[in-house]
Amino acid sequence: MAAVNKLSPVYVKMRLCNTLVRKIRKEPLFIYNQLRYSHSKEDCKWPNRIFSGIQPTGSMHLGNYFGAVKRWVELQNAGGDVIYSIADLHSITLPQDPKELHKNILKIAATILACGIDPDKSILFQQSKVAEHTQLCWVLGCLMTMPRLAQVSTYKEKAASLKEIPLGLYIYPVLQTADILLYRATHVPVGEDQTQNLQLANHLAKIFNNRFGETFPVPKPMMSDSSISRIKSLRDPSKKMSKSDKDPKSRIELTDTSNVILEKCKKAITDFTSEVTYDPTNRPGVANLITIHSLLTGLDPMEICAQSKGIETARYKLMLADVIQSKLEPIRRRVEEMMSEPQYIEQALQRGAEKASVIAEETWLDVKSKVGLELQEIYRNKLSEKKETSQTQQSGSSAVTIDKQGYVMVKINAKPGAKRNAITDVGNEAVGVQIGAPPVEGEANTELVKYIATVLNLRKSDVSLDKGSRSKQKVITISNKSITVEQVIEMFKTEIESG
Repeated sequence: MAAVNKLSPVYVKMRLCNTLVRKIRKEPLFIYNQLRYSHSKEDCKWPNRIFSGIQPTGSMHLGNYFGAVKRWVELQNAGGDVIYSIADLHSITLPQDPKELHKNILKIAATILACGIDPDKSILFQQSKVAEHTQLCWVLGCLMTMPRLAQVSTYKEKAASLKEIPLGLYIYPVLQTADILLYRATHVPVGEDQTQNLQLANHLAKIFNNRFGETFPVPKPMMSDSSISRIKSLRDPSKKMSKSDKDPKSRIELTDTSNVILEKCKKAITDFTSEVTYDPTNRPGVANLITIHSLLTGLDPMEICAQSKGIETARYKLMLADVIQSKLEPIRRRVEEMMSEPQYIEQALQRGAEKASVIAEETWLDVKSKVGLELQEIYRNKLSEKKETSQTQQSGSSAVTIDKQGYVMVKINAKPGAKRNAITDVGNEAVGVQIGAPPVEGEANTELVKYIATVLNLRKSDVSLDKGSRSKQKVITISNKSITVEQVIEMFKTEIESG
């Protein structure tokens, strides 16, 4: 074999890449997963964006938490462009009780928020609130063949137990593809059992791009840690922990009380060997409990076995119940608090839907134009109009804008000679109001802040005035997210514009 030329550019590049990979592997796994995929020249034109969704069927359990939501929080906190959907349209592919479905949508949203998803950092929304999902699904469905859909394994598994197969169950992978492509997502977090559905999305993206021109990125998988996929049913360790399992003792739900968790741990299937050992092949029940323990605490399975030496399996179950209770109790309490005030959840989902719609409308306009559903001249005018207004809607002498962080901005121009009243520091200048953002730092105008807080029924700490160097514009920040744009406009119209 010829000697390697250590001065060659290729060799030097490989060494640098290997060094980078070693450094990345020292960081949390999710960061490594984001960066480890190679990018072709075609991929470089698409900015990184992550999309994922969860169905609102039943309560969220430990498998959902570690397989999806915990990773969502990590990706959000890493500063990524992340979009998360509550896939309610997917849930009705099988019969649902309408009242129960509505309750489940609120509960799954509350659980996601309680786990750490921040609506100011992520886009969290209800799928059915954005009509472009179903519109794009139809276009993509016209490019898909029936034999290809019939090969989807999840469809075959569900259809096997049904006498009559709903059409929605058959075509749901197309809607799933529309969910991803509508936001031009470049990465999708998936488990091992979901790779086939993402392959279908890749297939449809390539078909559309080849037929109508470059429109969508080809989404890449972000594979989850293999240990997460090993969370099994507590009653049958040969199956995954699942919301659809008829036996509620098969899963630990994030909203389970301490007594329920203890009972489920006691009833978990193990074997007749009392020693605590990690052997997924020969002792799957005990290994499943150790895996859950490991994921909750960050301890290695072998370390857990060493700490549990001399303890019988029955006693180990009680120890595990205590660990689970201590980790889930803060989440359960937060969910209960939010479910007692559902208007907060609904407002969070509405704001998310508004942000998602901005992206979805642009994609759908592009798709309609390329497919031939939109006249080219009209398309160009609409695109030009969107750029000129920069997502701004005119409302009398005020303008409502969504900024880059997703905060609502209201700009109100005062008329010449407008009375100054309590807003003495503003006078005839334009007023910019930022809703939903953290309060700005610095000294605020006490009279103005007190007035706004009183009118909008807020605490003084929720309102602040930026007295910085913004030319001809004062910026007031209102951190309370329940205040509507209409309330702010009405207040300023009354106090500034009236003569």
